[in-house]
Amino acid sequence: MKKLKSFKELNNLYYKGELSDKQLNYNKNEYMQYEKDEFSPYQNMLYKRALYGLKQFTDEEIAKMHPKKKKRIRKVNIKAQKVLNLYKQAKVNSFLNNFFKFYFPNHRIGNFNTVDTNYICKTSFKELNITKKQVIDLFIKEGVLVNNFYKL
Repeated sequence: MKKLKSFKELNNLYYKGELSDKQLNYNKNEYMQYEKDEFSPYQNMLYKRALYGLKQFTDEEIAKMHPKKKKRIRKVNIKAQKVLNLYKQAKVNSFLNNFFKFYFPNHRIGNFNTVDTNYICKTSFKELNITKKQVIDLFIKEGVLVNNFYKL
C-alpha cells in the first residue's frame, strides 16, 4: 500500500476531473453569504411563538408543557394572526387604491378602505413587501409582544 505524502494527493484520489482543485483553492466570495439576523435567540423565540403558536414546538415539547402555557400560547397566536390578517388586508387595499388612482385618475374606483375580519388574507409577506421588523413593530403596537422587546 502506498503512503500519501500530502493532503493534495488524498484530494486527488477523490476528486478527479475539471474541478479537482476547487476543494482546496476556494475563493471566499464563491459561497453564499446569508443575512445576519439582528435579533437575539430569545427575541426570535418570542416572535416565532407569537407568529406560529404551538406549531413551532415538537410533539415532545408540547406534551411536557403545562396546559395553561399552551392556552397562553394559543391565545397570543390567535391575536397575532388576527392583527396580521387586518394589516395585510389594509396593505392590499393601499396597493389597490394606488393602482386605480394611477390608471383611472378621474374615476372613484380606488376607494378600498374596509377590512373584513372573516376574510383570511393569504398573500405572503414577500408579495406585500412586509419585513420581519415591520411585523415585530406591529405586534408591539397591538400588544402581542412586550413593549421592551428590543431590549430583551
